[in-house]
Amino acid sequence: SRSIRQHGHAMIAFHKQDGTSCLEQGTLVGYEKFFHRIYRITQEQESIVYWNMEQHAWRRFMIENLLEWKATV
Repeated sequence: SRSIRQHGHAMIAFHKQDGTSCLEQGTLVGYEKFFHRIYRITQEQESIVYWNMEQHAWRRFMIENLLEWKATV
């Protein structure tokens, strides 16, 4: 697995579990402080956790449902 030190924000496009499309601004800034561990991506991982900038809450989406992401800094 590899650790990720992420700074900044990204626009994330993905399909929700109900099949609708979603476009949200998210970040990993604050992950280590909140969860008390380094963010790691593994091959077994099925979902990605991110901080939703509009809802001010941690959310997740299934990796297989990712459409696109773009850094917004």
